[in-house]
Amino acid sequence: MRIAIIVPGGVGSGLHGQGIPILVDWIERVAHYHDVSVFSLVQLNLDYQPSDYQLYGTNLQYYDSVFKKLTQTYQLIAKAHQKKSFDIFQGIWPFPSGFLATRLAKRYKKKSIISLQGGGLVSLKKIGYGGNRTFLHRTINNWSIAAADKITVISNFQKKLLPKTAHLDKTLCIPYGVDMDRFTFQKKAIQNPIKFIHIANLNNVKNQETLVRAFHIIQQKVEAQLTIVGPDYYEGRIQKLCSDLNLNTTVKFMGFQSYEKIPYFLNQSDILLHSSYHEGMPLTAVEAFASGVLVCGTHVGILHDLAKQCCLTVPIEDFKGLANKVLTLIDDKSLQATLQTNAYNWAKNHTLDWTVQQFNQLYSSLKI
Repeated sequence: MRIAIIVPGGVGSGLHGQGIPILVDWIERVAHYHDVSVFSLVQLNLDYQPSDYQLYGTNLQYYDSVFKKLTQTYQLIAKAHQKKSFDIFQGIWPFPSGFLATRLAKRYKKKSIISLQGGGLVSLKKIGYGGNRTFLHRTINNWSIAAADKITVISNFQKKLLPKTAHLDKTLCIPYGVDMDRFTFQKKAIQNPIKFIHIANLNNVKNQETLVRAFHIIQQKVEAQLTIVGPDYYEGRIQKLCSDLNLNTTVKFMGFQSYEKIPYFLNQSDILLHSSYHEGMPLTAVEAFASGVLVCGTHVGILHDLAKQCCLTVPIEDFKGLANKVLTLIDDKSLQATLQTNAYNWAKNHTLDWTVQQFNQLYSSLKI
C-alpha cells in the first residue's frame, strides 16, 4: 500500500539529526512492507538521508506559523499524490498532523489514521503543557479524531484521554516495542552502590524535581548513585536543586547522548526512575524492561498499564511515595525477580517487529 505519514518533526531533524529514534525506526520497518512517503512540517537537516522511504520537508522551523506549516505540507502532499495516489494518510500526533491527514483523506476519498504519541490530548495548565489547553485546539482535535477512520494509541492510559467523538471501537492500542537485538538482558542482583538511571529531556513535563527529591531520600537510606541522561531544556534548574540538596557527588548529568549509547547506560544500571507528569509510554521504560533494569515511576503511560506486573508506580509528584516504593523493592529480592522476569517477557512479546505487524494488519483492514 502507498502511505503518506505526516509528522510535526522528529524525522530528519533534531539534535545530530537523530530525531525521535523510535519514530524513525518504526517508519523504516514499515517501509519494508509498504511504499512510504514521510512529510515533515518543519525543515529537514540537509545531510539527512532517509532509508527505504521518501522524505519531504518544508522550509519552516518549529516556531513558525502553524498555518504556514499546514499550507506548505498540504501542497507537498497534494503534488506527490498527483504523481501517484496514496491509499492512507496517517498523522502522527492529532494536531497539526492528524488534522491534515483527515482533511486530505476527505478530499481524495481515501482512508486516514491518527496516531497519538505524547500530550496531544491533555491540558496540564500548571506547567503549560498539552495540546488541549485552548478551546480552539480542543475543537480541532475532537473534530479530527471524529473524522479519522482509525486511531492508534500507545497505552491504555492514553486511550482513556480520548473524547467521546473517538468511537472507541475504531481505536487500537499499539505500544511501541524495541529492537531486542540492541539490548542485552542482564539478570543481576542489586549491589551497593545501587545505580539508578533516568533517561529523558530535562524539562517541566518530565518533572525531574520529583526524581531528585525522591533520590535525596533514597540515598540517605542506602548507598546510591544517580545518572541522568538527556539534554537540558530546563535552564539548569535540576542541577541547582541537586546542589541545594548536597547531591553533587552522587548525581551525574551526562547531557545528550546518541541513541546508540543508551544500551550501555542501561547495562550499568539497576533501577530506572521516571517521574513525568504525563507520558504516552515512555519508551525508555520498555528499553529498561529489555535490559533487566527494574522500573519505578509515576502512574502514567505504559507504567500505568503495567503497574505491579512489570514495574512499581506512584501518583504524580509523590516523591516520598516513590522513594518508599524503591526502598521496599531494594529489600525484596523476590519482588525484584518477579518484576524483572515479567517486564522482560512483556518486552520480548511486544518487540518493534510486533508493533509493525500490528500496523500492517491495521493498514490491510483499511484497504479499499
